[in-house]
Amino acid sequence: MIVEISSDSQVFRKMAVLGDFFDFTYLRPGDWAVKVYRNGLDKKYKIPIDQFEFTLKSGETKNITINVIKQPSEIKYQQETIKVSYNEKKK
Repeated sequence: MIVEISSDSQVFRKMAVLGDFFDFTYLRPGDWAVKVYRNGLDKKYKIPIDQFEFTLKSGETKNITINVIKQPSEIKYQQETIKVSYNEKKK
């Protein structure tokens, strides 16, 4: 995934790996917006909240958790019978 954090005048992006920690060092105090981009993440996984905002104060450290949920796979079986036939090519 790619995690993007932006303010009025700055934009930072980081590659993040599922289950791993990442950080944005040297962010200035102020209002920040975070966006999460799937960037090749398997379609089995869902990111319920991919945008949020927060205010960072001087000397403050914020921890953000990005939830990634594995969607359950579902197999559906057809109930009615299917007629299968083939045509013989006559010479």
